[in-house]
Amino acid sequence: VKGMIDDAGHPGADRAILTSAHAVPGTYLSMGVVMSATAALDWAARLGGLSAAALAAQATDFAATGRTQEAPVFLPCLNGIRTPLNRPHATGRIEGLHPGVTHDSLGYALLEGVAFQIADCIAAQRATGVQATRFMAVGGGTRSDLWMRLIASALNEAIELHEGADTAGPAGAARLAAVAAGARLDTLCAPRPARQVVEPEAALRALLAVRKDRFDRLVAGTAEAQH
Repeated sequence: VKGMIDDAGHPGADRAILTSAHAVPGTYLSMGVVMSATAALDWAARLGGLSAAALAAQATDFAATGRTQEAPVFLPCLNGIRTPLNRPHATGRIEGLHPGVTHDSLGYALLEGVAFQIADCIAAQRATGVQATRFMAVGGGTRSDLWMRLIASALNEAIELHEGADTAGPAGAARLAAVAAGARLDTLCAPRPARQVVEPEAALRALLAVRKDRFDRLVAGTAEAQH
C-alpha cells in the first residue's frame, strides 16, 4: 500500500485509488496498492530454494556488475494489478528471457518491476490531486539498499528511512492502539527522524527510463488481455 496523507480527500476510483478519512481529524489518506511486492520476492526466492534476503543480495551483486541492461523486464503482478488499472485477474509477465538470464538477474528484474509499479501508483495518486512532497519507505523491503535506490530513482524523489522502518507497520498499529486506550491524539503525529535519505541517481534514472518503456508495454498487454 502506498499511502499519502493530505488535508483533503482525492477520490480516484477510475485509477483504483482509495481515499478515506484518517484517524487524525482534518486529514485524509489516499492509498495506491501494489498487490505483491515482498510477496513476489518471496515467491521468486522459493523457486531457487533461497530466502528473500539471499535473492535480494544476489540481485544487488548482479546490479553491481553493470550488466543490468541484460536482465529481463518483469511485471510481477502475481496477485493482479490494483492501482492504476484495477485488473484483479492480471498475471505476471516476463519479457527478454535468453540463455544468459540467471536467478540473480531475474531477482534484479523483480525488484525493478516492483519499483516501477510503485512509480505508477504515485503517478496515479498525483493525477487525482494528491500533493506528494515527502516520501518515507517502511516494511521489510527497506532492508535492501538496492530496492530503495531503484524506488528513489524510479520516482525521482528522495526516500527517507527511519529507525525501525522494517517494522513500522506494527509500530503504527501500536500508536493507534495507544490513542484508543487514552493516549494523546498527537501521539500519532510524533515525527520519526530519518536515519538515512536515499537520493535518486542520475545514471540509474537513465537506465530505468529505457527499461520503463518496456515495462509499460507489458502493462499495456496485460490490460488488453483483460478486455
